[in-house]
Parts: sequence; C-alpha cells; structure tokens
Amino acid sequence: MLGLGAVTGLLVGLTGTGGSQGRTSAFTTETSSTTGSATGGFEQTTSTETSTTTEDGSTVPNLPPGEGGEALATVYRHWRDIQEGDYGAAWETETQQLAGEKSTWVRGQLEDEIESVSYRFALVGPAAGHWVVQIVHLETIDRRYGCRQWTGSYGVSKEGNEWKISEASLESHPC
Repeated sequence: MLGLGAVTGLLVGLTGTGGSQGRTSAFTTETSSTTGSATGGFEQTTSTETSTTTEDGSTVPNLPPGEGGEALATVYRHWRDIQEGDYGAAWETETQQLAGEKSTWVRGQLEDEIESVSYRFALVGPAAGHWVVQIVHLETIDRRYGCRQWTGSYGVSKEGNEWKISEASLESHPC
C-alpha cells in the first residue's frame, strides 16, 4: 500500500475487518446518534445494518462469499489497522512492490499524525487477475494535511495464500 505520506495520505474507519481464516457470524446492529445545533434543536437518527463479526472481534458489513469477500476484507483490514495505529499490520496488507520498505512506510504514517479516519468500500468485481474495491467513503484527518476526502479504488490480488492490496488509484480533496 502507498503510505499516507506517499499518496498525500489515506485513511478510513468503519469498524475493521477480519481475515478469511477467522470464523464469522452475521448479526444486525442498530445504531442511534443524536446531534444538537446552536439553536438547541436536536435530531436523532437510527439506522440498521447487517454486519459480520470476525474471530478477532472486529466487524465489517456482510461480505460476499468467496474470493471477492476476501479481497474486500483485506481493504477493510488495512484501514482498521491504520485507524488503530497498527501501521506495521497495515503495511502487511499491501504487496511490497506497492508499499515499499516497511520502515519507510510506517514512518510516513507516523509523520502524518493521523487523528481520525472513516471509511466504506464496495466490491466492484474481478478484473485482469485481481479484484477491484471501490471507495464509497474515505475521509481522513491528520495533523500534516488536515481533513481530506478520498476517491478511487484498490486492486487486490492473491499473493501465495494471502490477499494483498496490489494497486491503489487514489485522489484526495480537502474536506
């Protein structure tokens, strides 16, 4: 994967992802949030979403079965690791050809001083030996660049027995 610094920064954050080797269970979550305004008005919203809990305890939207789901899970895992500050694990989700040297990539993430990420991705489908994962929503806030919204997609390929992000076509825009 490209480092945040190398790509001018990337970031995301739903609630993580698990690998295809872990057991999963489907469940429905209902989330509620309340927001206030300067005039004292409040609005409450409730949404229901079907999710999957993985063996490591993280959750992701329900994934399609098979290789496509594994490819999508890899991108979610990558961003969960960044969100949690586990840059070494995030680096592991990318091919070395894309990410470069681990110490350089991790240093770039640390220099960005990531404060917040939010994300959602969608599986587009297979293409030329890999799966395409589209960014639906990706917003990062860091001390170096401030708030940025990202557009683009990832290519995810199988390397040995593991799925890795092998391509990143990303653009960022100030929030």
